[in-house]
Amino acid sequence: MLALVVRVGRASRPAAGLRAGSSVGARLNLRQKSGAGGLRADQGVRPTNLCVVLVLLLAACLSAQTPPLDDLKREAVQEVDQLRTLTQQMVDQIFSYSELGFQEYETSRYLTALLEKNGFNVQRGVAGMPTAWVASYGSGKPVIAFMTDIDGIPRASQKPGVAYHDPIVEGAPGHGEGPPSS
Repeated sequence: MLALVVRVGRASRPAAGLRAGSSVGARLNLRQKSGAGGLRADQGVRPTNLCVVLVLLLAACLSAQTPPLDDLKREAVQEVDQLRTLTQQMVDQIFSYSELGFQEYETSRYLTALLEKNGFNVQRGVAGMPTAWVASYGSGKPVIAFMTDIDGIPRASQKPGVAYHDPIVEGAPGHGEGPPSS
C-alpha cells in the first residue's frame, strides 16, 4: 500500500529565482507501508510539477477511454440506421393527417404520445394554442432546441414519393412535398 504524504514548510534550498528562507516549499514523500525496513523515497517533487504530472496522467487515462473519432462516427451512423423504420413510419403518419394550421390535433396527439413514450416531459397548450407543445428531456446544460412545422397547407394534397403534382384528393390540404414512402 502506498501512502502519499505532502510536507509543507520553509525550503532549505531556494528554488530558482527565490530567496533562501523566504518561500514556502513542499516536497512529496512516497512511503511504501510494510513491516520493518519499509521503503522510503524522498522525491523532492514540487506541487506545481505534481499537478502537471497528475493532469498529464489524467489526460492519458481519459484519452485511452475515449474511442477514436471514426469509431464514434460509425456508432452514430448505426444508431441513426436503427431508427430508419420508425422514422419512415412517423413521416408517413404525420403526412396522412394533413391538418391545417392551428388544427393539428391528431398530429399533435401522435407526436406528444411518441415523445412521452420515449421519456420526454410534454407541456401542452403552450402560448394559449391547444395544438402547441414543448417537450423536454433531462435537465442542465447543454440546452438543445428545435422547432418544426407540422401543419398541412390548403390544396396541397400529394401522393407520396411522386416528384410531380399528383394529389391524393384534389383540393384537399396536404404537406405538398410528398414524403419518400418506403
